[in-house]
Amino acid sequence: MCLVISWNSCHGWARAEKKPRQTKSRTCKSPDKRSRLLEYINLNLVPISLAAVVGLIVGLLHFLVSRPGERPGLDFVLLTGIAEFWLAAILAGALILGPQMAQPWVIAIATAVIIWIGFIVPVLLVTMRFRGLPGHMAAADCIHWLVVMLAQAAVMHGIGLVKPPGA
Repeated sequence: MCLVISWNSCHGWARAEKKPRQTKSRTCKSPDKRSRLLEYINLNLVPISLAAVVGLIVGLLHFLVSRPGERPGLDFVLLTGIAEFWLAAILAGALILGPQMAQPWVIAIATAVIIWIGFIVPVLLVTMRFRGLPGHMAAADCIHWLVVMLAQAAVMHGIGLVKPPGA
């Protein structure tokens, strides 16, 4: 007998003894929590993608203003686009799961500001000052990311986000 460890898209990692091959159906009878973890991204792909594009445009404008005469390379634009998409996806999750205790636009803007001040500002300030960059450059980059987060929150809230089942 051999021990086989395999990935099952319905139930995650599985351990089983080697047995004769059997036909399996491709449908999951009882999806677990892991398979629903990022389901909100699939349900909100359009608002998240549009927010990522807006964030990318804001970032490219920041690049062109801060480095006149230079053009960003394709690798830079692709990496930035992926990062903007992930940032928009995380912000969408916060907007969906956050408590609804105020007006919807207030919640959207406040969520973006709280994530910005709680995660982005400290990381940027510490990293940039550690590298010896002047404080005004760190402040300019922090403001750039605030504009990105506010723009992404406005786009996603304006289009509307769909809560996943069970959220």
